[in-house]
Parts: sequence; C-alpha cells; structure tokens
Amino acid sequence: MGKIVSPQKSELSKLRTALQPGEIEVLDLFERGLSDDWEIYTQPHLNGCRPDFVLLNPRVGIAVFEVKDWDLDAMEYCVQVDGQGRQRLTARKNGKAFSVPDPLRQVQSYKREIFDVYCPRLDQRAGLAAITAGVIFPFAQLDKLKKLLEPLRSDLNLD
Repeated sequence: MGKIVSPQKSELSKLRTALQPGEIEVLDLFERGLSDDWEIYTQPHLNGCRPDFVLLNPRVGIAVFEVKDWDLDAMEYCVQVDGQGRQRLTARKNGKAFSVPDPLRQVQSYKREIFDVYCPRLDQRAGLAAITAGVIFPFAQLDKLKKLLEPLRSDLNLD
C-alpha cells in the first residue's frame, strides 16, 4: 500500500483555496521525501481550522504546517507592540499599513486545536510533544526571516 495523500493531486483544483506555488513545492517535497507510512492531508478541516498540511504517522506523531509564499522585499514587514503589550506582525505597502496574520501563532493554535479535539485523553505534556508545528517560507531569505520573526518567537517562548 502506498502513501496516503488527500486530496489526490488530480483533485487539488477542487480545494476551496487554490494552492500557492510554495504550497505545491512543499506538497511535492512531502510526497517525494516521506516514507509510505506517512499520511499527507492538504487543507484539512479540523474543527474550524484549516492548516495547509497535516502529516500523520502512527509511529512518529502528527505534524502541522503552514506555508507562506511571502516575498519579504515586496512589502515592509515589521513587528509592533499592541495596546496589550503583545507583539503584532504588520506590513506596509504603498504607504498603507495593515496587520498580517502571525504564522507562528497560527501554527501554535493549530497544534493546540489538534491536541484539544483529537487527543484529549493524552497527558498534556506528552500529547503536545507528539504534535510538531512549523511554518515553511519557501521563497524567503533566511537572514531576513530570522530578523523579522525573532520578536514573535520570543513573545511565544519558542526558543
């Protein structure tokens, strides 16, 4: 039996949100690089959440990934402190500033949701350890990405 991939590539055009180029590259990487005991789910519905990818392996655990095709040179990204003292990701383009969803908080939220809904009988410490969460930036330069995300990582205690 081969690797489970859902939906299959022939059905990707039926997804509610079309895959971005980076998401297609990541899916190809998962399909080529993971052994057949992994299951790959693209944009699964998880109790109101819709991460880009959820990977399952009964012997290893669960991994949830968000993929961001961000071009860090296309806009001016920065982290600001909001009125409650929390770090907030913002961007500026053509003189207009706006909030940008924090991908680190997003995947942490997915991880917590998966644990709370699908693993409630597990001990919290052990159960959360069985779930890996990550953000993939296939087109961003690592040095710029680290500089941008470091305040957000610190705010979430991800060190």
